[in-house]
Amino acid sequence: MSANPCQDPLTITVGEIDDRFGITESEVIATIKNVSEKWSEAVGIPVVSYSESGEIELHLRYDVQQQMTDQERQFRNRLQMKEYQIDALETNYLESVENFEEWNDEYQRESERVQEMLNQLNAWIEQVNSEGGFNSEQLEILKERRARVDRLSGRMEQSGVELTERVNDINNELRQMNRMIEEKNMLIQEYNETFSGSRRFTQGSYEQSENGKWINIFQFTNREELELVIAHEIGHALGLEHVENPASVMHHLMGQQPKTELVFTEEDRNALESACDF
Repeated sequence: MSANPCQDPLTITVGEIDDRFGITESEVIATIKNVSEKWSEAVGIPVVSYSESGEIELHLRYDVQQQMTDQERQFRNRLQMKEYQIDALETNYLESVENFEEWNDEYQRESERVQEMLNQLNAWIEQVNSEGGFNSEQLEILKERRARVDRLSGRMEQSGVELTERVNDINNELRQMNRMIEEKNMLIQEYNETFSGSRRFTQGSYEQSENGKWINIFQFTNREELELVIAHEIGHALGLEHVENPASVMHHLMGQQPKTELVFTEEDRNALESACDF
């Protein structure tokens, strides 16, 4: 480490980059420059910078940790796809229920109309019988009215069968949606058991020996997390130890730091100022 980083600023260069990370050398250089600027801004003087001939090489080495990160990303994609499928099923289910309610209301109205026709027919038959019975003309009318009621009753019977089929279809949609939700919950449980919890800063390491100094980055989820891991390891290269604030870059656990922007806390700045003998 530097004896006093404020008098003898560190310089970082890019070493090996494993292609499986899917990041270019220029992107890594830009990240190093951004992190270096923010560390320097924390105390108001240059303490670290990028240089093609820097004394510390930064390597991106793909190993089992990054494989786990890639697996986590794939798992999240599976969960997201399951959410999309559930949303689509729910939309179809709600539409089916709404349509069924309209069909059922129409069926009930038609059933009442047929029943009213049947009641009127029976009342007429009773009246005619009370007046001495049907003549030939009335028998023809009776025949036509019965045929009409029979046709409507047959149509209502078919409609009832169709409604029953729609009820079965809706129940099948509901079962499918519930099964999908159960699968999603099982995936969430598996995800939580496999990937959840705070992670120690094992995504990277700072090392030095008589052969040189280097930073190894093993794992990151996105560019923002790469910045955080590089900033943490540069902090160690500057001579900083871990601090207590969970939101600090130099905290020993990753998880409570801002997700979208690299932010140094008062504890981070105090640690650097202490290393600078301010």
